[in-house]
Amino acid sequence: MTNARRTGVATRLSLVVVMALAAALSVGLVPAPPADAQISSLPIQFSDVSIFATNSVRIDNGARVTSGHVVVNNASPGGMLVPGFELGLNNNARTPAGYAAVADSLKLSNGAVVSGNAFFNNLSNSGTISGTQNTPLALPVFTPLPTFKSAPPGTVDVTVASGAVQTIAAGNYRDITVMNNATLRIDQGVTNVRSITVSTGGKLHFLNLASGRTEVRVAEQLTIGNGFFVGPVDSDPLKAGKIIFYVASPSTTTVAVDTGTGGTLLANVYAPNGTLILDNNTNAVGAFLAKNIDVQNGSTVGLESFFSQQAPAITSANATTFTVGQAGSFTVTTTGFPTPSITRSGAALPSGVTFTDNGDGTGTLSGTPAAGTGGTYAITFTASNGVPPDAVQNFTLTVNQAPAITSANATTFTVGQAGSFTVTTSGFPPPSITRGGAALPSGVTFTDLGNGTGTLSGTPAAGTGGTYAITFTATNTAGSSPTQNFTLTVNQAPVITSANSTTFIVGQAGSFTVTTTGFPTPSVTQGGALSKNVPSLKNLILNLVTTEAFLTRLP
Repeated sequence: MTNARRTGVATRLSLVVVMALAAALSVGLVPAPPADAQISSLPIQFSDVSIFATNSVRIDNGARVTSGHVVVNNASPGGMLVPGFELGLNNNARTPAGYAAVADSLKLSNGAVVSGNAFFNNLSNSGTISGTQNTPLALPVFTPLPTFKSAPPGTVDVTVASGAVQTIAAGNYRDITVMNNATLRIDQGVTNVRSITVSTGGKLHFLNLASGRTEVRVAEQLTIGNGFFVGPVDSDPLKAGKIIFYVASPSTTTVAVDTGTGGTLLANVYAPNGTLILDNNTNAVGAFLAKNIDVQNGSTVGLESFFSQQAPAITSANATTFTVGQAGSFTVTTTGFPTPSITRSGAALPSGVTFTDNGDGTGTLSGTPAAGTGGTYAITFTASNGVPPDAVQNFTLTVNQAPAITSANATTFTVGQAGSFTVTTSGFPPPSITRGGAALPSGVTFTDLGNGTGTLSGTPAAGTGGTYAITFTATNTAGSSPTQNFTLTVNQAPVITSANSTTFIVGQAGSFTVTTTGFPTPSVTQGGALSKNVPSLKNLILNLVTTEAFLTRLP
């Protein structure tokens, strides 16, 4: 069949399949797939693919795929590993029963065996196909491709000396180099690097995979020497599906990933721009995606896919604290495949704070809370990716606000009468209030009520009239208020405390002091008639001085 004819048949078949799927979805015969799920017209699932290339695959002499489909997604424009064929099985190479070999053109050399079904548009067969042969084949086989993840590397190099063992946290690094027979342990999480080089006998161990998946995002190349080990620290091949290398590799780099001979690779690799080489006698378990994949002599490939559909989970904490007037940020993280989207609901966010779904399985709660927004906000995050059930997290955003005293700075009590004044504050958490300055008058106390208010109250005792210069200070976890200078005035009713009589002698100067108590300072006035022995009021003067009055007769 000519290429033109193959293309025409494949296109018509693709249209028929797409129309059938659309009709089924529209009437609810099949559930809608996740937005970025890999869809195929063939009866195969992307999560069951162990070798996936966009240009070509070669399974070399004696190499075996022990589990998983082998798929070349597109018709190659050229540069195939087996000239003229997107998928080639060389002498005595083998793919497993129960899994398909799928490519636009398929070549089997002497002794090669496809133990399952074969899907193709062009076949050259000097080997054996044990399953059914299916043609024509609609291309591409799967669409869309999985999301490729990348991020800028760091600026710090990591070099593990020969024979040494070193552990690093997930994070951003520049170039990682593991020397001969050295071991580098990387903790669970996302690590961004420029390049990784593992020398002969070197090991890359991944820790704490029970806590979640691990991603290593490589900007350039992953190069591994002979006799290597890359995978879980406990060498459990079932955990290979929790590790993935995203290898970007510049377009000028032909080989993105190259393993040495005789090693073990228990991880997934996604290198869409270059060639992945599994060198002679490599034992690889995972799912391997690249432009070209070369499984060299005697190597084996098994399936443990990172790309298996996984219901979403929210893995970040369920609370955070911001402060009014200060920029804050919190990252919501998730797991799941396809990559979950994140939505927020519940209470409205405080003014100045927003939530953004970053589109990569994370979301960012960030901003500067405006004045007066202190408090707690009960919100909800929901992660969804089309694989039930959605993950729902009840989340508390606490906004702290520095305290301020909002009540007046003075009050007046009266001796013998019960008085009360409430000190009020703003701020979150509710501030505590302390009193300083002068001692309070007897009978008056101050109590912090523990809710952002305090009470100055009591019945001032006799003799306590006066002014009291005290201070109030409010404090919470966001800081302390400026000290408020506060004046308590205690009024006291006036009382004349001097004797109620005196005697003057005619012709002799006399004096008597009238005394009082009370606050404010009482004024003293004289009423009633003076003695008849006093000839004239004009000969008397009443001198008022502070709390004393002087009654004097002038000669």
